[in-house]
Amino acid sequence: MVLESPIIILKEMDLPEASIKLRSDGIVLVNYKKNITIDADTQLSMREIFKELAPGKKLNYIFSADAGVSFTKDARENSAKSTVDSPIAAYAVIANNLAYRIIANFYLKVNKPKVPFKLFATIEEALIWLRSYKLNTI
Repeated sequence: MVLESPIIILKEMDLPEASIKLRSDGIVLVNYKKNITIDADTQLSMREIFKELAPGKKLNYIFSADAGVSFTKDARENSAKSTVDSPIAAYAVIANNLAYRIIANFYLKVNKPKVPFKLFATIEEALIWLRSYKLNTI
């Protein structure tokens, strides 16, 4: 029987917009905080933070959001066209209520990401899926 190594948090950041945790399995958890509006400038600064987590490496991400999080039109358009230098290999979006699922499904159909993505109701389901995109662990 092979035992898996326990997952540890290698880096953790608490920003005004989000909390970010880099796990030892190469998965980054990003939770946007309550009532935050994400604009293009916020996206760009978050992308720089993501690049600093593991310079030169692409990681798998799980994005979740507390109640009241919204994205400006500029942010929606920016995310669709700014995937060239993205540090994201694959990502899962947690949409744990009907409103978020509808919004996320619409957005992802209109602005198809260039990397694998999928919606989930729970982080546990997202972790299972992302493990199929196993990268070198940090």
